[in-house]
Amino acid sequence: MDSKYPQIELHSRKSLRKSLKQADPVILDECLKFLMDHPRTMGSGYIREMIWRYIPRYPLTETQLSTLQTIALQYLERPMSREFKWMCLTMARIANEQFWVKVKALLDSDTPITQINAFCLYAYSEGVLAGERQRLKLKKEKLPYRIQIWSEFWSSSFPDEEILYRIILNREHWYDGRPIYKPAFDESDLPIIHYHRKYMPLEIKLATLDISQCRKQEMINSLSKILDMGWHGPSSEVWIYITYLFDRINHPEAVNILADFLEKQIDWKYESPTKWNIYRAALNVFYHYQTPKAMQAIKNRPELEEILKEGVVEGYGWLLKKIP
Repeated sequence: MDSKYPQIELHSRKSLRKSLKQADPVILDECLKFLMDHPRTMGSGYIREMIWRYIPRYPLTETQLSTLQTIALQYLERPMSREFKWMCLTMARIANEQFWVKVKALLDSDTPITQINAFCLYAYSEGVLAGERQRLKLKKEKLPYRIQIWSEFWSSSFPDEEILYRIILNREHWYDGRPIYKPAFDESDLPIIHYHRKYMPLEIKLATLDISQCRKQEMINSLSKILDMGWHGPSSEVWIYITYLFDRINHPEAVNILADFLEKQIDWKYESPTKWNIYRAALNVFYHYQTPKAMQAIKNRPELEEILKEGVVEGYGWLLKKIP
């Protein structure tokens, strides 16, 4: 946690929850600052969720209410995070009429993210029950949509990794309808992290495929559809497998797709091992191609440059290979 939040740092997650439940005035201003700054550090999403959940217990001044309304409007400009629901519930209880007028105006925004977020939040202008009815309705409608997309090629009853492999082997992705395999592969070039030289059978399958001999445009189109599903799609391991394939496919469009994926789905997420692994995989791809777009993607992300400074992490496999 950043040192500019000393009161929050003094608390464990349990004690912070207790203080918020008791409406401890000592931490209120710092909590508002934390929401305003929106730091992306490990566990910051859980803290923001707690703050939004219990902030209605405080007797807020007009200035504090105005600050919260400003923060809530900022949420409409970025992808939904875990605390979005509690932000909506809180604003349903404390927001004034002027706030809902501003939210309504954003329903016609030219930015899809803002338009969708505003639609979800505006339902709470009629109260908590109305907002929750719409949230649960949308949640119910979203699941079949996710399954429909993910099972466009295969049955959703398979594990995510197996679905990916079946998509890769699709006849449309290979000349003569048959995948091409390498006669041998280097064990150190397997896709994912291996601390004890243990690896999954799928990784051997991917390493033995000569993906550079596929119908590149068709393969890239299919893989990019999976990435477009983001956090409502397959597991993060599948994202890394796809990044590995982008490294092997030798097609410059892979850089553009990967940079766009990071911007839409990864950059705004708080720090975590999952985010680090995806950044590390992306760094391998960008350095493999070294196009202007690839080098700019690294320059735009200080986290990638930090990974470069760290050097090679103790491990085994493509994800942790040495970068020149």
